[in-house]
Amino acid sequence: MTLVRITDSNVDAFIAFLKAHLGDEGRDFLGRIDARALFLKRSGDYFCLQGDTPCATVSVSRTDHHDGYKVIGITIIPASHNDGTLIFALKEFLESEAQGPDSDHPRLYQIIDTVENPLPADDLRAAGFTAQPGRRKYLRDPGPPRPGEFPMADKALARGYRIVKLSPEMVAQDPEIFTRLAGIHTHIFAGKTGARAMDADDMRACFNPPGGIVLALLDGEITGYMTYLPMKNDVLASECASLRRHWGSGSADAMCRFVARIVADQWNLPIAAFGNARNAAACKVMERSGMRRVADYPVWEYRVEAGMAP
Repeated sequence: MTLVRITDSNVDAFIAFLKAHLGDEGRDFLGRIDARALFLKRSGDYFCLQGDTPCATVSVSRTDHHDGYKVIGITIIPASHNDGTLIFALKEFLESEAQGPDSDHPRLYQIIDTVENPLPADDLRAAGFTAQPGRRKYLRDPGPPRPGEFPMADKALARGYRIVKLSPEMVAQDPEIFTRLAGIHTHIFAGKTGARAMDADDMRACFNPPGGIVLALLDGEITGYMTYLPMKNDVLASECASLRRHWGSGSADAMCRFVARIVADQWNLPIAAFGNARNAAACKVMERSGMRRVADYPVWEYRVEAGMAP
């Protein structure tokens, strides 16, 4: 097997492979974003070839953890889950890391399990990975806010927070707004499980239809944001971020309630969201928002010291 980086010449075949081997949710997501632009920009995607034939895709994200090590997220989509392709593709990638861009840093490799992409637990343990709490999936039934949901939202409004949907007029008045939102994302999510780096263009893509961004404001300053994207069967609340000094203010509840109203009015679909199992505060926000926990996905981790090959 060999790894081949995704470029303009093979990105369309890469997307076609993903659509053929992902489940319904994955195909739906790819159909609602500019997948071509995304994969070409992030430069962390590969075909794994058996001879000249693609047998898997490997997608890699690299972020800096505040403790000084690199967090390297890996997603592998094999053509078949029954012939060992996934673990062979993983080993091929890890071998390439011996001379990789982060070889001089301590590293934490992570692979997240999902329903669509079941991981071979015994093979991962044999390769040195250990299972840790990863992500939780939550789901809110269709409908407007209900009694008992979002209990801290009114507290935030009473303290002067305003919740607004980002509009084209606001963007025209403040062209740097996406840069500031990307800065909040980096501050909150750097090094977190499943997170990837985002810049101003990525935030703008979250704003572009059919998605949207809701802002929390205090004295005219952005204190947090929430992004959402309508899918075929639900609306994905893809990210909710609040600056640390505003934790406990109720502004996250207020943003969630605002988005629940938008979703009920425009689509009347369930709301889906994912939370880091180690982030109890974020999980509690979703539970206060009337969301029920429907699935748990472990993250498999493997630590490597600086200068060591995986």
